[in-house]
Amino acid sequence: MVDPYPTYEELAATNAALRAQQTAMADVLAVISGSAFDLHKILSNLAETASRLLAAPWAIIAQVFPPDSLRAVAHFGMTDEQRTYSTSSMAQGTMHKVVASKRSTVVISRREEAEQAGPTERTRDRYRLWGTASFLVVPLLRGDEAIGAIAVVREGDLGYVDADFTLLETFAAQA
Repeated sequence: MVDPYPTYEELAATNAALRAQQTAMADVLAVISGSAFDLHKILSNLAETASRLLAAPWAIIAQVFPPDSLRAVAHFGMTDEQRTYSTSSMAQGTMHKVVASKRSTVVISRREEAEQAGPTERTRDRYRLWGTASFLVVPLLRGDEAIGAIAVVREGDLGYVDADFTLLETFAAQA
């Protein structure tokens, strides 16, 4: 018979993870309150903290600039080439689609897709730059208006769980 109750070790691990999330959120809020006029510093801290908590080596935040432009305003862990790709692809990429739909999404980049006969150059470039990776992209909303998006990129193709969506959406609400 399977015991329906968590063990002490499982509870301790869950509590440690929750404490780490609370500490990280407190750190982000402290940066926000102490940097009211330094948006770049706030967003850079947000990208780094979200990246660390979600075990994602890379993160990027994009902001909408009228009339319909999406520009990278903060990043973490990315090479110059990854930043250039991300910035140049925002007009038609996943971040643009997330902003337009105001809905979070996951994109998985796999070698098989990059090697298929008909993939786009974007798909090949994405795989070349990140390898097999899972991208979680969440809109930044102010009321009903999408003002940008945040993406974290994790190595591998395991994707993300609901708790990851919730955590990144919580961070996005602070931006």
